Amino acid sequence: MPGLTSDQISSADAAIDKEVANGSTNIDNASDTAGVDSALTTSEGNIDKIVDIQQAASDSKISNDKQSDSDDVDHATKDAIGHINNEPNLTPAKKKDVVKKVTDDANQAKDQINKAVTPVEIKKAADNGIINDQENFKHSSNKSVSENKKDLPQTGQSNSVLELLGIMELTLLGIFGLAKTKKRKEK
Repeated sequence: MPGLTSDQISSADAAIDKEVANGSTNIDNASDTAGVDSALTTSEGNIDKIVDIQQAASDSKISNDKQSDSDDVDHATKDAIGHINNEPNLTPAKKKDVVKKVTDDANQAKDQINKAVTPVEIKKAADNGIINDQENFKHSSNKSVSENKKDLPQTGQSNSVLELLGIMELTLLGIFGLAKTKKRKEK
């Protein structure tokens, strides 16, 4: 019963143990075979009821988790599609492709959620679907920005990291040089 908490499992175990003890007492108190059979049947029926109640609780938890996590995937998908459609750097064709990828990933995640049998599997499937939606949006957004950078006019300016470090080094050397000169003049 994968959807039960440890408290629910402990409670069910205690109820079953109590019923086993009651059944054992009833069997011990039986005066004939019919009494033993009756005590055994009653005890087995009571244990089955406990198990059925716990199974229903587990099934309900699993069903609720599946619905909730499917809703979370739908929400993340809706958000990602909204961001994609509002992305000014994407062409309509690119938007359509990315929206299809996000939708396909969401459907795949919801299929995995429906196939999952434990809360951990359900959560993992949902998280993977949400992450895929976010990654698809980020990837398409970053790609569109980098594609647009290629289209910028070439002005001859460079933003090389090495050039920036060189400028910083020259600035620091200039500051230290001025500081040394000032110290010499003060002496």
